[in-house]
Amino acid sequence: MPRHLALLLLPFLAACGQESAPAGEADAAAATAVDRPAQALSPGRWQVASTIAGMGERQSEHLCITAEQAASGRFLVGELPEGCALERDSMAGGRIDFALRCGQMASTFTGTYDATTYRTETTVDMGAGEPMRATSTGTFVGPDCQADDQRLTVD
Repeated sequence: MPRHLALLLLPFLAACGQESAPAGEADAAAATAVDRPAQALSPGRWQVASTIAGMGERQSEHLCITAEQAASGRFLVGELPEGCALERDSMAGGRIDFALRCGQMASTFTGTYDATTYRTETTVDMGAGEPMRATSTGTFVGPDCQADDQRLTVD
């Protein structure tokens, strides 16, 4: 998997016939944060390692997280495609808890964080068969992003 955690969802969204929404068309409820951390993740360059359960393949990449994304945690879910909404949106007290629904597909992102590390467990349930599960671990590298770091657009 060549992209960060949020990109785990793209093949599943495509399978559901979902398309990306134009910038700025996210669900209004999704743009409203429920809880925000007293100690946000550090903005800057992060090394992210992801593993999809059952596939055994571990992928690693660098991700550039902006100050706004670090404070909100929204880099975990990225831009919301049309027809998708956040059902839970909480990143506070060292805990991560996001739930995303796109039609029949439901995804959860749960985990822990501090200023320099995070770990998430992701579940993607298409409504039939066994849900896909993945684990991601992020480690802060430094405040300066590089030109080739992955950058996610977040509404």
